[in-house]
Amino acid sequence: PVDVADKVVDTNLLPEAYRGQIRDFIRQHQISKGFDYARDEERRRNAKKLPCFASFPQDNAMLYEKANISGMMSKILEFNQEMTKDLVMSVKDTNDIQELTNTLMKTSYYHATKLSKQAANIMSQKLSKWPIAKLFVVVDLLRVVMTHPYAHLFADSVTCVIETYVSMFVATSKDDSGLSTKQKRILTILTLRLLSNMFATVDMCKSILSSTTFHPAILNILSHNLRHSTDKTLRQTAGTCLLNFVYVLCVCVCMFVCS
Repeated sequence: PVDVADKVVDTNLLPEAYRGQIRDFIRQHQISKGFDYARDEERRRNAKKLPCFASFPQDNAMLYEKANISGMMSKILEFNQEMTKDLVMSVKDTNDIQELTNTLMKTSYYHATKLSKQAANIMSQKLSKWPIAKLFVVVDLLRVVMTHPYAHLFADSVTCVIETYVSMFVATSKDDSGLSTKQKRILTILTLRLLSNMFATVDMCKSILSSTTFHPAILNILSHNLRHSTDKTLRQTAGTCLLNFVYVLCVCVCMFVCS
């Protein structure tokens, strides 16, 4: 019941109050077929005593790779029609972004592809500067880009969207974004997943470690969400990013000591 309640609430972005109600409803109405609820609760209590999250990997960065890339492209084309003259993409720009999404859909672990600098320039000069209400799809596309070996080409775009997020939600206590609570939560989750995926490639890790802006921005966003009082998904996603950050730092330290 606990897992089902968590999945329903997190998938449908329901208020936290529903979590306990769904769990209790399942316990009251489900016909138990040999399932020992008392033993399951005991297992969960024991799991909380573990020194770390049992599901977290110990040997590499944890990534968010699943994506509906064609859906992202459709939403980008839709939003592009609403942009002002300085941010709207031309036909050529649109074709370059379409080529980017096609490449990402075709990329697998069994063959190599390249991402174009033209697409990276469009992302940094236009898409990453879209209004905050339309930025979620750009952040989500960058999340997928970060898992590609040529992710470092898009470092400027990542910097831009991170700075926008920090200025809107972290650096100030006043929320002038105009986003609903649901929209803000979605953007926050996608931003945290983008930060987690930034540690997927060696070149991007080098960009992060050598940058003077990435470190404070990442840590500000993480500290803002690691202590979230009610949203477990935000805390877990921020924890994943922190795990990746620490993992990369440890690897770098080990390489330095060995050299």
